[in-house]
Amino acid sequence: MSAMTKNAVSVMLIGMLLMVGTSRAAEEPRLATFPELDLVDLNGSSVPLTKAMGRTTVINFWATWCGPCRMELPELQQLSNEFGRRGLVVLAVNVEGQPVPTSSMARYLELMKPRIDSFARSSNLSLPTYVLTDMAQGVLDEFGVPLDRIPTTFVLDAKGRIVRFYRGFSREAMRDLRQQVGAMLAEGVGKGGK
Repeated sequence: MSAMTKNAVSVMLIGMLLMVGTSRAAEEPRLATFPELDLVDLNGSSVPLTKAMGRTTVINFWATWCGPCRMELPELQQLSNEFGRRGLVVLAVNVEGQPVPTSSMARYLELMKPRIDSFARSSNLSLPTYVLTDMAQGVLDEFGVPLDRIPTTFVLDAKGRIVRFYRGFSREAMRDLRQQVGAMLAEGVGKGGK
């Protein structure tokens, strides 16, 4: 391998590590409320975020190629299994590559659904899974929702207010997320959701 190729590979690896790096325990949200947007499920149906929410909602942005996502999603599945009956909804939003134009969604799902399904089966995941469209990405960008690193996870109350968010994955962040969700559900924060 030439020195130039080695340098290019090194730069690329450093960039990927920064993008999918580890997380601080939690970050204070800059936004009060998560923007209203429509997600697309793996069958191609558009679902308003407000229809998918619970008393407490965890929204996780992830990709099949993301190593930290592979560690985080099973923990989010456990969280859903443990707290789902008490009102927690965990939504997995796949951001495999560039946001998908709505006009290309059918073709994209034809190509990507088997890959996402295979990942979910091998990881024992049954979380509701969605794909980020270009329109939804535009809404997130417009409102300054930070998706500069994956996984990125948001905790919302029943009114869609951002309670906490986490960039990257760490065991500390997962402990904090579990405590936050448990406390919100125990206190009845956001009563009136699903």
